[in-house]
Amino acid sequence: MDIVDIVLKIVLKIDIDGVLLDSMDSIVKLFLRCFFEVFGIKIDSNTVRQQSHKFSGLTFEKIFSILVEQHSLIAEQSQIEECINKLNKGMENIINKAQLYSGAKETIKDLYGQGYILVISSALPKRLIEKLLEKHNLTEYFQLILSAQEDGKKGEEHIARIYREYPDSTIVGVGDSEVDAQGVKIFIWVYGARKDFIRTLRLTRVFKVPSFNEVPSIMLQIQEPNVAFD
Repeated sequence: MDIVDIVLKIVLKIDIDGVLLDSMDSIVKLFLRCFFEVFGIKIDSNTVRQQSHKFSGLTFEKIFSILVEQHSLIAEQSQIEECINKLNKGMENIINKAQLYSGAKETIKDLYGQGYILVISSALPKRLIEKLLEKHNLTEYFQLILSAQEDGKKGEEHIARIYREYPDSTIVGVGDSEVDAQGVKIFIWVYGARKDFIRTLRLTRVFKVPSFNEVPSIMLQIQEPNVAFD
């Protein structure tokens, strides 16, 4: 069966961090280490985590620019680029060591087998997403990979890209942050890893689950998804 040819196409737009794996602590520490090495300023990781909604889905360049502005610094573009280069090298090590949540791989295979179109929507660079999927033998299950670094800001820009690829589809968001819910009317909120990060979501339908492994059962509850999008 060709998934693209299903009459009613349901796209699951899936975030990575906090949904398939939890690398947020390591990534935050890496960001701050890179910032310190270039600008000589230490930032408390808890401070960054508390305002994580400001950074979610942004390019690395934009995040470092915000940190520079918050600390009243005057930065050369070359310094921002140095931060990004350091970050990319460090993130590759994080991805190499990252392990999926228990059962996540089997859940992906289950959803794919049920005919859903699986799309990754992440802030990670595309090459690292591809490396992660290849490492866990999951490349074949995802029809599209969208990165905030190459494909525009997460949220509505990624939604627009999905609709261009699958114009007659119904999109269900799966994530753990507010930006993951932007542009969709059905959102599966995986809150187990980072529930303290979530602000109030004003959507038509929000399903809260403790882990990604619950997504197949939620999809069974969503009867005739197109109706829910009216």
